Amino acid sequence: MKHFTQRRSRIQNSLQKNEVLLVRQPAETIRNNDVHYPYHPNRYFYYLTGFTEPDASLLISKTTCILFSQPSDSQRTLWEGALIAEQAVARYNIDQWYANNHIKDRLEKDLKTVETIHMIGDHPHTPKHCSVQPGEKILDPMRLIKDAHEISCIRKACEISAQAHNALLQHLDPLHESALDGEFIKQTMQAGSRSLAYPSIVASGMNACTLHYTKNNNPIAKGDIVLVDAGCEFQQYASDITRTFPADKHFTAPQQALYEAVLDTQKSTILLAKPGNTLSQLHQHAVKQLTRHLLDLKIINTSLEDAIESKAYLEYFPHNIGHTMGLDVHDIRIEDDILKPGMVITVEPGLYVRSKGVFKATGIRIEDDILITDSGHENLSKDAIKEVSDIHTARNT
Repeated sequence: MKHFTQRRSRIQNSLQKNEVLLVRQPAETIRNNDVHYPYHPNRYFYYLTGFTEPDASLLISKTTCILFSQPSDSQRTLWEGALIAEQAVARYNIDQWYANNHIKDRLEKDLKTVETIHMIGDHPHTPKHCSVQPGEKILDPMRLIKDAHEISCIRKACEISAQAHNALLQHLDPLHESALDGEFIKQTMQAGSRSLAYPSIVASGMNACTLHYTKNNNPIAKGDIVLVDAGCEFQQYASDITRTFPADKHFTAPQQALYEAVLDTQKSTILLAKPGNTLSQLHQHAVKQLTRHLLDLKIINTSLEDAIESKAYLEYFPHNIGHTMGLDVHDIRIEDDILKPGMVITVEPGLYVRSKGVFKATGIRIEDDILITDSGHENLSKDAIKEVSDIHTARNT
């Protein structure tokens, strides 16, 4: 728990005596009747505490950290297991713990001389004399640069997801999107993950041309391309990997031509992932490379300059090159766009061709998770195979 304590100490050092940070962790959400959705803690709350129980509050002042949460209850213990309650002081190195029913009185007492509350999440007991400011502004710069513990969690999530992606290449029986969806969950949970970072995209044929297709309920036809965008969490930290492969034992010639265009673009774009470069630079490079390939493949018939100026490529590459990743799969925005050591980004070029000459119902995306280091970068998801020869070997094993 040392890393959580250190993060809270950094916040305390940044606060003035008349300021506090108040973070709210929401209650569970009903899915239907008396069944709840699987619970995921507020990412800011978890970042500062490691505490995962619902319905809690964290108050940080210049000198004190106070946790409010649900008290012990014998009936709840019988049905759902024991709550942490007062044990939080020792377990999470928190200065004070109070049950939720004391929060109103405690806030009235502790915030008498406070002028500014930096708040994350709604809180019904905010004193009216206080100015309320968004607490995310304090925490976002910290969350953007990952510490050693965070990097180890992301690396583990990527390792688990990479092996799960590799396993899918040998589990195309039965030929159905839902079967691959389930296999990915099975593989990641067997390896120690407890949840996915986002709903998986398992898209075959024309479905692969829909960027956020998540129905995952179609049979996979012979000759289809299969695009799988899926990643697990490890200790709340995300991975986000996309691989594309043939339903058959080999790519067709048109499929392989498009695939190699995307792979070539991804490799050259990853080389630019280093401190001082910007995410916009990576995107513009990918646009230029993909457009060149579209021209070479006769999918676009104009000059390179005209294709870029008119944005003709957008029909086939309509999304950005990537995003940051951490506790959220789409994590904290880089305000100045400049890559710095400790950031984790995705690099995910794609081409999506519904029907153009010999190219039919072909959506291809290749995505890796890249840690920016002092000297360049590290590909955290490199173990997920993506070379054509390796894919063909795996599909024939």
